[in-house]
Amino acid sequence: MQFSWTYFLQLVSASLLVGRTVAAPTAEPELSREIDARHGDEYLWYIDDAESRHLSDLLGTDFGRLRIKGVLLSKPKMQCENCGKHTGLDDIVHNALQDGVHSKEFMIKVLEDRTPHPSSGHVIRCSGAGCGRAYDEPPPRWTWDWIRGKDTDGREVHSEGADEEPEA
Repeated sequence: MQFSWTYFLQLVSASLLVGRTVAAPTAEPELSREIDARHGDEYLWYIDDAESRHLSDLLGTDFGRLRIKGVLLSKPKMQCENCGKHTGLDDIVHNALQDGVHSKEFMIKVLEDRTPHPSSGHVIRCSGAGCGRAYDEPPPRWTWDWIRGKDTDGREVHSEGADEEPEA
């Protein structure tokens, strides 16, 4: 399975959510939520505290300062058949570092600037402790648009660039 880092970088530049309204706590954490978007259904992958800490460790910076609460993808999170971890942005970052695709500094800049950068594709492997298994499903497609307004449950979703019409 190949994952295109070009799509990842497009995601970073155009599909990171800068903030969201937090719902009341539930017994089960919400991993992803299908939302209606301009180009069909997309899935909001929330970044929870554990994933944020993992991203901080991977990047050597406080990931929380970036105010990225989730990313938009074309399918729900996948679950590792080996350890049970669900896919996340941390898997993408971990693989890019481990495979030497990008440096920490490059990825931090992309996340801070939210601008597109060219990149090569690679396999998505689980970043769970000691796992490393490649996900069996094809990787999701990173979405291109920012989302503005409310998700399907009426919660506010903050975004940038939502007033711009998509290019044909």
